[in-house]
Amino acid sequence: MVGNRTSAYNIAFDGHPVGGTDAQFQHSVGQQYAIACFDNSGLSGDSIQRVVQPTVTEDGEKAPSLKFGQPRVMALLLALTLFQHLIDGFHNRDLRSLVTDLLGVTIAQYTAGQMTYDLRRLRLKGLIFRPPRTNRYFITP
Repeated sequence: MVGNRTSAYNIAFDGHPVGGTDAQFQHSVGQQYAIACFDNSGLSGDSIQRVVQPTVTEDGEKAPSLKFGQPRVMALLLALTLFQHLIDGFHNRDLRSLVTDLLGVTIAQYTAGQMTYDLRRLRLKGLIFRPPRTNRYFITP
């Protein structure tokens, strides 16, 4: 359904009304859910700083920041929480499909190159890993 939601659905997790389109509603709920997951993750302040600030890995690779609060980053973090139960990991295409749904954009608007860049950022920050000679990613334990 595109357009404004009926008043029965205009309530976010905190109980405040949310107006706007489905995409805006999904973003608001997704952002609040990701914040709750991040808050309950047990990460220290230093760990969170390493994720949200640009860093350099031990191998000398530059690890771009994951700016908490940006819709694309929030969609990525939310999508990762949905993949924690998968023992077999996930592919680029699996996560890309979910992120486009969460962002409310088409698959053409969120390109494979953007997904690859986002996966690289997640990998360099230590949130996911990819075993050698595979195309699968896994959530870092």
